[in-house]
Amino acid sequence: PFRQMGRWRFRHEGRLPVVCPDVLLEQRVLAQGSTGLSLATLLQPWFAHCMPDAIIVHDPYLAGLRRSSEFFPACERLEPDELLAHVSAAGMPATTYMLHFEEFVQMAHAGATRLRKIQLCTRGLLRPDTPAGEVLLTWFAQLQAQWAMQGVELQLNLVRQLHARKLVLIGASCTLEVCIEWGLAYHVDTTADLALRPECRLCRRTEV
Repeated sequence: PFRQMGRWRFRHEGRLPVVCPDVLLEQRVLAQGSTGLSLATLLQPWFAHCMPDAIIVHDPYLAGLRRSSEFFPACERLEPDELLAHVSAAGMPATTYMLHFEEFVQMAHAGATRLRKIQLCTRGLLRPDTPAGEVLLTWFAQLQAQWAMQGVELQLNLVRQLHARKLVLIGASCTLEVCIEWGLAYHVDTTADLALRPECRLCRRTEV
């Protein structure tokens, strides 16, 4: 919506040029509380259409503290240095929305047979006052090493001014953009919901 209007819905500096996609292939709304709509379900038709060898994930808030984490109440009260130490000890997936990126990589590797590269673009902030810094870089390096053995190169690009949430699927014949309103974290953010298989989780109302 912000690209169609040429301005941000929320207050941000600057304006964007109005950009219209070449072709709008599909537009839908995931209903609040709906199930059976995992990322694999949403993306598999586009994987088959595009056959991507690279995917760029734009999601500004994946490094942010996850409200469904058991550590969230304590983390909210910690000073920045204490927070970094806590997240380092507990792990990024246990404390932040990076849990969803881990799941995405696993899903994409299984569903896109030609996939060789995934680049993550995110702000890298645990809280507005606390960049994840070395804690994020160390965790991501471990994830890179894990997936390098599977033939998938992971890249991290920290962009502080990033706002849009979208997936860019880059194939030999075409490039597709899939814009999900809430990014990778479009399911209800509760401990009980995350314990379910992705296809059983409840969706938030989400424009796709």
